[in-house]
Amino acid sequence: MSAFNTTALAALLGAYCRDNKEELYTRIVLGLFDDVPWMKNNVAGHGILDRFTFMEGVTDEVPLPRMDVSEIVKPGHQPGDATFTGSPDKIKFAARVLKVRDWSVDLVLDPKYLEKTWLAMNKQLGSWAGKFTKAPAFGNIQPEEFMIKAVIKAAHRDIRMKALFGGVYNAAGNASADIVNGWFKLTADAITAGELAPTVTGAITSANVEDKLLMVYDSLSEEFKADETQMLVNATIFDWYARKNKPTIVKDPGIPGQQPGMGRMYLYGTNCELKREPGAGASQRVICTPVANMVFGMDSRDEYTNVDVEKFERTIKLMMDGKIGLNFRDVGDGTANHRPLAVNDAA
Repeated sequence: MSAFNTTALAALLGAYCRDNKEELYTRIVLGLFDDVPWMKNNVAGHGILDRFTFMEGVTDEVPLPRMDVSEIVKPGHQPGDATFTGSPDKIKFAARVLKVRDWSVDLVLDPKYLEKTWLAMNKQLGSWAGKFTKAPAFGNIQPEEFMIKAVIKAAHRDIRMKALFGGVYNAAGNASADIVNGWFKLTADAITAGELAPTVTGAITSANVEDKLLMVYDSLSEEFKADETQMLVNATIFDWYARKNKPTIVKDPGIPGQQPGMGRMYLYGTNCELKREPGAGASQRVICTPVANMVFGMDSRDEYTNVDVEKFERTIKLMMDGKIGLNFRDVGDGTANHRPLAVNDAA
């Protein structure tokens, strides 16, 4: 039997969740744990804040409008020629739709086992356990904070590692990968629809990784190469590239984008930042585009997203609900004339 008063603990958990609701949901989605010492170095990496444009408060669907302007400049009029010759169909409006999907967490917490872990995490300086676990650096973690943050860390891992890239929406499913169409599904659908022409790279290996990644980058339209872009690859591909470019890696940790230990470095001679994405799993799909083109919708403000906590016999039930959705703002027109998104032909 736990030394915790289960009724009181359930009340504390509920109060903590209500008081910190937006923070908790933001951490679940973004994976921002570096300010919490005992949650750092989680399996999902250092968060996703640098990879997408985030849109908060999306309750269902929202359009992602764009305006495409084709060639409009032409030779000027000759002296005495005051005629107006309009250029038809040069400005076109379009919009892809970002739709968020529901996700949920239903857990039964056993205070007996959580208490033991919480106590171990709070060993005081000088204790036998503290010498080996460095537990004093964790500070005095309150039990409700420890329990909830352990849950949200695991929730972020599931969303990032299973859904964001490899997810395929399945309303009847019960796995993390079923909650939303991930980036790989969205690119595959765009290819099938003829909106996106993949760059044929074949298999990427440690020997050809530099040439293959540059092939994908080169297929972007020139107008997008002048500004900052990103290239998301799986962990293995990133490591291959970093190890082949050791002489070019800037050692100063204060220089952004040249920190392979942080999973990011620039493709040589470009404005494109290569990013190590653990959520890509074993897929060799490469995604190259401006950060602003990858839109991530979420909702942490609706009333229904409150965390519900209640005592159940000797345990505590915890229920969380939220929404996430993904889409590209623009995938191009299927030609080389306008290509804001470049991918390879890998699955």
